[in-house]
Amino acid sequence: YQAWWQNSINTGKGRIGLDLGFTTSVHHDIDSGTIGQNNMIVYDLPFNLKYFYTDPAKGFKLTTGITGTYELEHNMAAPPDPYTPVYVIPNYRNVEIGGFGIVEKTVGALTLSGGLRYDITNFVGDSLYGFTPFNNTYSGWSGSIGASYQLPHNNYVKLNVSKSFRAPAINELTSNGLNIGSNAVQLGNINLKPEQGYQIDLAYGNGGRDVSFEVDGFYNHISHFIFADRTDSLAQGYPVYEFVSSNTAILTGISGYLNI
Repeated sequence: YQAWWQNSINTGKGRIGLDLGFTTSVHHDIDSGTIGQNNMIVYDLPFNLKYFYTDPAKGFKLTTGITGTYELEHNMAAPPDPYTPVYVIPNYRNVEIGGFGIVEKTVGALTLSGGLRYDITNFVGDSLYGFTPFNNTYSGWSGSIGASYQLPHNNYVKLNVSKSFRAPAINELTSNGLNIGSNAVQLGNINLKPEQGYQIDLAYGNGGRDVSFEVDGFYNHISHFIFADRTDSLAQGYPVYEFVSSNTAILTGISGYLNI
């Protein structure tokens, strides 16, 4: 179930946007018959308040605001005998909030842009059938600065340097059971640290009317990179994966597209 209330208010050259939402998700893992062994319900209250300002004469754009969500997850009553209840994650509450600002300035063929954001995420998990209660808070900065230059004949180049932040997800923190979708037993780790990434990417392209293309190369350095690592154990005949983090992960590559 979803309900959204979206608002847009003009203020001279600017505009204020306010969005409020409510969603309900019901999850059942049914092995056979009609009774779910893993029964969960999740409530979300997302919101965002943004201010947009544009001055075409000066080639200036500004976007700033606050976004966030409140999430509540609850495991419903266990199924009756002879069904065995499955609790993959505990009951938890999650609050996320972040403030940001993005500016863009165009001077002739050169466009400069930059942004900065600060996020706070809090997870509170309850004790439930072997789950240890916890209260974890993560916070960090992310941002980017970049430039694009328009060359003759629809050619252009772009350069961007950025920093990223990602808090662990609830399944990475608390999973404790069989994931039916992956046919693997997953084990969480409440001691995971948030990921911090640094990236640089360079692109060249052509934005022609009938034919356009772009080639992009990137280098990404991530600390505390989180991934599911396979162990040597088996549980219920399924392989066991445990969420861990490495000190460093490096992602490099080239991507591109051609549109005709």
